[in-house]
Amino acid sequence: MNLPAFSLKRPVTTLMIIVSLVVLGLVSLSRLSLDMFPDISFPHLWIRIPYPSSSPEEVERLITMPVEEALGTINNLKTLRSTSSSDGANVSIEFKWKANIDEAMLEIREALDKVRGELPDGVENIYVYRFQSTDRPIVRCNVSMAAGREQLYDLVDKVVKPRLERIKGVANVELRGLASKEIRVDLNDNLVKAFRVNPYLLARSLRTGNFDLSVGKIFFGGKRFTVRTLGELSNHLEVMRLPVKGQNVRVGDFSSVTYDFPEEKDFQHVDNERAVSLRIFKSSRANIIDVSRRVNEVFDELRNDPKLSGLRILVYYDQSREIVNSLRNLRQAGIIGALLAIGVIFFFLRKLRSTLIIAISIPTSVITTFLLMYFLGVSMNIISITGLALASGMLVDNAVVVLESIYSQRQKGMNSYEAALKGSERVYVAITAATLTTIIVFVPLIFLSTSRFGLFMKDFGLTISTALVASLFVALTLIPLLSERLFRSPPKERTRFVLFLERNYTRVISWTLNHRAVSVAMTVVLLLFSIYLAKGIKREYFPQVPDRTAYYRLEVPNGYPFEKLKSLINDYEKRLVAEKDRLEIDNVSIFSSFSAR
Repeated sequence: MNLPAFSLKRPVTTLMIIVSLVVLGLVSLSRLSLDMFPDISFPHLWIRIPYPSSSPEEVERLITMPVEEALGTINNLKTLRSTSSSDGANVSIEFKWKANIDEAMLEIREALDKVRGELPDGVENIYVYRFQSTDRPIVRCNVSMAAGREQLYDLVDKVVKPRLERIKGVANVELRGLASKEIRVDLNDNLVKAFRVNPYLLARSLRTGNFDLSVGKIFFGGKRFTVRTLGELSNHLEVMRLPVKGQNVRVGDFSSVTYDFPEEKDFQHVDNERAVSLRIFKSSRANIIDVSRRVNEVFDELRNDPKLSGLRILVYYDQSREIVNSLRNLRQAGIIGALLAIGVIFFFLRKLRSTLIIAISIPTSVITTFLLMYFLGVSMNIISITGLALASGMLVDNAVVVLESIYSQRQKGMNSYEAALKGSERVYVAITAATLTTIIVFVPLIFLSTSRFGLFMKDFGLTISTALVASLFVALTLIPLLSERLFRSPPKERTRFVLFLERNYTRVISWTLNHRAVSVAMTVVLLLFSIYLAKGIKREYFPQVPDRTAYYRLEVPNGYPFEKLKSLINDYEKRLVAEKDRLEIDNVSIFSSFSAR
């Protein structure tokens, strides 16, 4: 017993199955995760080694070069890139696509453990990140205020950041653009010699002290010692009173101890105001739209807080907006496609009941697709939404073919039951073969896992394939069932327009069969001309999206004075801010950094 016969002989069972699929599909839709891109694990790893308040040259010599040498022997390594800055070292590792990233992470950790003893004492942690397409910040913003470094840092670190971290679904909030305070110990050369203090002994004493201050620096004779301490002492005054081990003197007796921000090595401005950059990440199972909405609500509360007058929060990237726009476009495409299909059916058949059958089949197929997507682990992302939008135009094909076949059998004098059964069985094999042929075209996309393009297109192929399977099932079950119930009244005669199309189509087919050589020649010429035109089509990885942001990069020679660079950038910034209205500029963001590559 085939599907049309089963649906007609067991209408109640068929109807319950369809209703169950619709209900489960709606539940699945509410549980589908929303992301910008599919959850893809790329063959990339990123290593971050913090070493604040250092020079790029020092970081490169003491950290970057030993780490690069240790990582150079890892299997399946493709490229190794590093950046040394005043805040530490960053190492980007790209593997071959065949590499097992889990095994690669183990090799990297083993290599880092071996080289750990060669790194400076100030290196406390080494972070290894595994890049996935979903490990992207959902919101990026700049927080600015016409205030000093300390006031801005306290505001962001003690007010803004904690408020964001308490939001349900927020996994992490990264703060960039402003370093934290540190202890600075400037040794007096004469007093050090008078008290016979060993700077290395002093550094060791500070490391073993009970300080709750994250980082410190000792300056002596042009040399710098990095000190990291964890403990219970809470301010630099207690450091001054700390006795040097083995000697009856205190740190403050031969040095100047201060607790302040480190020497400025980079800066960030928004419209001539000092700024801090925030990157907000969501937890893996959180709904991106809900989390983004809560984040923006907190931003509104902070902007309207009278205690925070002068605070500016500029959101320059919100991932949820792009997803919402994609969903809106999908909905519009679905509605337009459904209306066009319904209009065409009504125009040719001139029967409201036939139109109603198509109108019911379209959403049923789409909702059933959501159920299949959920069980296949496909999320609602840009790629799957694009596939669903494309498939929405194919969903009506099978339904229209089955409906037209049933309607033609009804016009031949069969009753509604016989017409539904014979009409469906007449095209059963044809539409099944046509659907499978179309699916086969997209199935290879599911198995293209040896390139970035293939990983992205997997969801595209799965979405289209599941949508076509859902439309075939609906066409062979729901369409015959509804047709049998709604086609019981005598059918109307074909309209003059339909008869006109049939007569002219018959003439075209007759001429083609009687002039086969000419028809084949015309087809070959058209094919060759199409191939010629295809060569001129522009090829690109992803289509370019219009961007309302202009980026400018200013590079200076090595050794360029930082204060001079800062003055130069400030001059450019003031000019742009002054011309904002004339140039229709929304905001001017500046980020400066000294780094060695």
